[in-house]
Amino acid sequence: MKIPLGRCPQQLPELLSRTEVAALLNAAVSMKARTFLMTAYASGLRLNELCHLRGCDIDSAPDRMCIRVIHGKGGKDRYSILMPDLLEQLRLYWRTCRFGANASDWLFPGRRHPFQPLDCNSGQYYYYSGRGSNQGYSPA
Repeated sequence: MKIPLGRCPQQLPELLSRTEVAALLNAAVSMKARTFLMTAYASGLRLNELCHLRGCDIDSAPDRMCIRVIHGKGGKDRYSILMPDLLEQLRLYWRTCRFGANASDWLFPGRRHPFQPLDCNSGQYYYYSGRGSNQGYSPA
């Protein structure tokens, strides 16, 4: 007879204070990193969902204001909220960093391969480089 294993207790994620989030955003090394981090915090997207956003996934119509997530966790599509401050940052980023891009292009393209989405490791690096070296993370 097999004895079922007990459930592992789930821990809640660490929440950052407003000052910690502001410090994280201000420590971003580039506009791309700042916009990436702002999008993550303002919309609540997962890392993979964020890396695979396209320009056409941003719906800025005043009556909609949402971000379309295609093939999110579990392969499900969903919508996330688009805050007005985030929309302004995304517009600034698009004008300055993505000025020749089409709406169907990646919102955050890879650096070495601009026709592919940003690698998830790069996205994690944006987050950890902003938090400082005392967090126990050292990129290899």
